Amino acid sequence: MVGAVAACSGDPEGAPPTVALDSAGIRIVTYDLDGTTPRTFRVLGEPDLQIGVLDGAAEYALSRIRDVDVASDGSIVVADWTLRELRVYDSAGVYRATLGRQGDGPGEFQDAPSLAGLAGDTVYAFDRRARRLTAHSLRGDFISALTLAAGTGGAPALALRLDDGTLLSQSTWVAPLDPSDPHDFRMELDSIVIEHLDTAGALLDTVTVMADLNRVRRVSVLEDGRVSTVQAEPPYTARAFVRTDGTRPVLARSSAFEVRFARANGGTDRIVRVLGVDHPATADEIRAHQEAGVREELGSDIDPLTWMLNVESLPDMLPAFDDIVVAQDGDVWVSRMEYDASEGYEWLVFSPEGVLRGTVRTPPDTRLHWIGTGFVLGVAVDDLEVPYVRRYPLLGERPR
Repeated sequence: MVGAVAACSGDPEGAPPTVALDSAGIRIVTYDLDGTTPRTFRVLGEPDLQIGVLDGAAEYALSRIRDVDVASDGSIVVADWTLRELRVYDSAGVYRATLGRQGDGPGEFQDAPSLAGLAGDTVYAFDRRARRLTAHSLRGDFISALTLAAGTGGAPALALRLDDGTLLSQSTWVAPLDPSDPHDFRMELDSIVIEHLDTAGALLDTVTVMADLNRVRRVSVLEDGRVSTVQAEPPYTARAFVRTDGTRPVLARSSAFEVRFARANGGTDRIVRVLGVDHPATADEIRAHQEAGVREELGSDIDPLTWMLNVESLPDMLPAFDDIVVAQDGDVWVSRMEYDASEGYEWLVFSPEGVLRGTVRTPPDTRLHWIGTGFVLGVAVDDLEVPYVRRYPLLGERPR
């Protein structure tokens, strides 16, 4: 028999009421923010550090920043998408080393590396094309490389290292093409498979299979019998998020405001849901907004394919949130979807137990990548598409 216990309480510091249900071992916490303004959790100060230059020394010139992380000694590690390398700067922003470069050899990257985790003075980066997890020291020395086998969903697209040395692997599960069913553009839903791997890359458990991106696909059969596929991710589509605090996965898909605190070996500890945060934009407003942006960028002469992929194939509503970052202390920051981000982004901050701590507002030109107890790191891009890593102090006493 499954028992259910419901409780409703108000937080003396002003958080909205919550309802918690224990069912089958999963604790479900629901917050209704309709007509409610959560308290402010922390405030960002003015940036006190910036890394990146428009004109200057090459080691400070960044191209397209994919990831940012901070080592235990305060070193800042930046993954550059275009240059296919990692840069290390000290806590004052002074260049220290470059890890890897584009290439096929040991310690090199075939594809843009993503940061998989840091342990002491070791940096782990994942190369999707090579399916390879590479370790470098902060000094730039190559340490080791591990090639991951294809999993249930195929080749891994993302790898994250947990504190115990095991890995989380994400692969995309796409329905196989059916040549007997050619079609014009239509929306189809991909899924992702999250697997828990041991330190040697062998499968321990399948954590979950979850819906990911809606894609617009056109399937046609050519004269020689080959199948041609054209696909794109439509703007404003919901997507899946896989994050970790180093011990467990944090999973979500932005079609609804629901965050799952999972276990690495499968199963879920708790689910946090937030109501009353849906954006009021209608389907017509979404289309008008997108069409205006496309015409501003491309002018009036837009080819039919571009029009189909960017204007005709839009969802009827906006996603519930835009991004998730797990802080160093385990807090989970979730950025509400902003239709117009000219005033910045509002983040809802939850404790590792799923308690809503409050909100933090960040600048409109900066996307958060790393969150500590005393400062955050974000990436800003100027009008010339030059990226910068900025550090913002977190002001105000951190509430219990």
